[in-house]
Amino acid sequence: MNLMMKYGSKRYQSAWIRGEHEHMSTAIRKSIFSPVFILLAMATMMQLSACATAPSTEAAAGEEMARVAQAQGPDSDVIELYGGDGMKLPLDGSSLEAFEASLAKVERNTSPNTYETLENAIDYLVVYDLGAKRSRETLAARLDGMNGYDVIKKVGWRTPETIQN
Repeated sequence: MNLMMKYGSKRYQSAWIRGEHEHMSTAIRKSIFSPVFILLAMATMMQLSACATAPSTEAAAGEEMARVAQAQGPDSDVIELYGGDGMKLPLDGSSLEAFEASLAKVERNTSPNTYETLENAIDYLVVYDLGAKRSRETLAARLDGMNGYDVIKKVGWRTPETIQN
């Protein structure tokens, strides 16, 4: 039986203060105050705080699309094929120079936050992708033909398009 229901909350608190709680079952006391319970609560709180992101407003999304639409350059016709989203452009991994040039094209046609996420994903893969052997040139060859969203998904992170939805 729940001791608070049996004694009432004030009587339960005063019984605890007087030390009369010894008759409580040890299983109840251990389950409430066990380190495992505390660790699970802390892990849940950390997970929830990590998932909390600032919601993007429609105005910010509109500004981003306007900036992309205003981007004029030699690659503007290519961008139109991909709906104005630079993250949908395929990366060229034929050489390190071509890879960097395709990343520059993505950067010109993507918001700074989204491009930073892509750069962080590439840096992560250079270190943790065993096939890349910590070589950016080898990683470029492995990412050949992928777009920015594919690279972020390869790392296992949420893509900016799923965060906005």
